[in-house]
Amino acid sequence: MKFDDIGIVLSLRNFQENAFIITCFTKDHGLVKALIKRPNRKIMLDIGMMIDIKYHARLPEHLGTIRYEIIKSQSPNVAFNKNAIFVLNSMIAMLHNTLHEFDIQKNLYRAMEELMRSLEENVDDLAELLKDYILFEFELLNATGFGLDLSECVATGDNDNLAYISPKSGCAVSQDAGEQYKHLLFPMPQIFLDYRSSACINGCKDALHITEHFINQRIFFPNGNALPEARLRFKELYKNL
Repeated sequence: MKFDDIGIVLSLRNFQENAFIITCFTKDHGLVKALIKRPNRKIMLDIGMMIDIKYHARLPEHLGTIRYEIIKSQSPNVAFNKNAIFVLNSMIAMLHNTLHEFDIQKNLYRAMEELMRSLEENVDDLAELLKDYILFEFELLNATGFGLDLSECVATGDNDNLAYISPKSGCAVSQDAGEQYKHLLFPMPQIFLDYRSSACINGCKDALHITEHFINQRIFFPNGNALPEARLRFKELYKNL
């Protein structure tokens, strides 16, 4: 099994004296784990870097090896900004803890790329940064088979005046159908209906509360797991804004 690809480094784990086991999220092959030789001191490999990889394994079920070249290191805008570091670490932890090896996820990869771009361009605009992170978690739910259905009202089939989200089904509910039950429903964040809408901190916080709820309910809790520590630290960042 051989292929060339590009991806982001999610983790590096020591393996014997002169090697690491690297985990990457790649564009065309999803999550990939492989063995790499320990870099020399002149080449510092770290999480969050974008790399070009050449993967080889004798059989698909074997741990393969990777030869790589660094495409892009973390920019100073990210490396020395607390908000950016919290966002990056949360994204990496969520990818590492939810995806299956070789499960191709092109839409999620594009959302990851957009978030990485935002980390460099919007590092001082936290509302825009949070908006791109929300899109990432929205696509993460889709990638794991637990996406929200916001196309129409689950009760009436109408697609007008969608005002709520059911915390049980993850489906949209219209204003009229949900009025008497609104105390049991999530208010619909505008960003879920129109990603191009302007970002505001409070709207982003509401949306992140919803994505966290469904990620916990559908991915982590059923498997006896908890939200990654990096995601919890990120939550502490935005909930106090």
